[in-house]
Amino acid sequence: MLLPPSAVRGMKILNKELFRKTVRVPALQITRKGVDSLLKVLKKNILDSVNIRRVMDITSPEEGASQLVAILLKPDYKLSTHEESSLTEDMKFIDREIQLEFSSWGIKALLSAILPENTVVPTAFETAGHIAHVNLRDEQLPYKHVIGEVILQKLTPIKTVVNKIGKIENEFRIFDMEVIAGDKDAGIVTVKEQYCTYKLDYFKAFWNSRLQGERQRITDLFKPNQVILDVFAGVGPFSILACKKKCFAHANDLNPNCYQFMSENVKINKVVDRMECYNLDARVFIKKLTEQLIQSELSGDGFASKLKTMYSHVIMNLPGTAVGFLNTFIGLFISVPEDKRDSFQLPTIHCYSFASGEDPQNEVKQRVEGILISRLTTCDTSFVRQVSTVKEQIRISFQLPPEVAYRHKQVAEVEPEQQQQKKRAKFDYNED
Repeated sequence: MLLPPSAVRGMKILNKELFRKTVRVPALQITRKGVDSLLKVLKKNILDSVNIRRVMDITSPEEGASQLVAILLKPDYKLSTHEESSLTEDMKFIDREIQLEFSSWGIKALLSAILPENTVVPTAFETAGHIAHVNLRDEQLPYKHVIGEVILQKLTPIKTVVNKIGKIENEFRIFDMEVIAGDKDAGIVTVKEQYCTYKLDYFKAFWNSRLQGERQRITDLFKPNQVILDVFAGVGPFSILACKKKCFAHANDLNPNCYQFMSENVKINKVVDRMECYNLDARVFIKKLTEQLIQSELSGDGFASKLKTMYSHVIMNLPGTAVGFLNTFIGLFISVPEDKRDSFQLPTIHCYSFASGEDPQNEVKQRVEGILISRLTTCDTSFVRQVSTVKEQIRISFQLPPEVAYRHKQVAEVEPEQQQQKKRAKFDYNED
């Protein structure tokens, strides 16, 4: 009875007029003075549709406490013994006519009425600032514009709705997207997360709001004044949050657009004195900065600036390929003199990866051990999120083993990039 009209089924262009309908619903007639107490008693049976008043006037409000009103009930209401005992003789059940329109329903109810029967309704989507991002299935695509328009109309802050096209298949982790509703030129958004603010171009930089909890978890592991190496930093959410917690960070991203906004976000969040931004290839970044910091540590320059101190943690948040970059750490600390190594603190690496086997966490561990050519006697693997029905995102955290850090590289240990690409091919970039 309270569903949208059947005439909207199959609609591909939103027409709000077709959602108008008049229905009669059961109601309980009582005097105004008894409304508040009865609303609590009848809570489970009261009509709770969007934008419909639960209490309607029957007589003039000027009558005060003796004014007659109607409490609207669900069409299938069923009173319990306790609820019936709360009714008095002056109350009676009646029917009331109500007007329903587009504003009377939420997104799920509207799309359930519009899409063909047995078609899955897209109810989960990510938002970043004023942009809503959906991942539509093939059977939903013919209705993409009306889906986008419904989301746009029902969520006031949203100005643009986009749909992801295909998988992430480029070095910058950028989705191919199409605007299915709203402003096509509104790509630059401002996202507030915890006590940080991030500005980014959603069409040119990777962002995933669903990683907010993981960003909190990982930065909770850091201690004040520790230095962080953020290899695939994006627009800086991990590093900036760490700096807000009194850490220092070297943050890098190959995407020049990410680098531009990361540099701006450092200023917005007032962590300029705690964070350096880089726009380098990941391997070059790791090698050059590590060698500089080793020399700084050995010479004592770290006392002059915390950013010249050796990093304690490494964040590698590029789950499609990050594991393949771990061999950069083989022999990376070979320049540390042997008599200094016992006191030299090697970093803890936090590396993200996708896995889809029966034991995803062990799968990631074995893959990391294969790249490092070393067993990890102690490590922590954690589930981050479910990417799809068959794929999980996993984080593996471990302290860089001395036998890896100080190993003399052999030719066989340094894989050609094309071989690494072949190994990584089965682990796609799709981050949904």
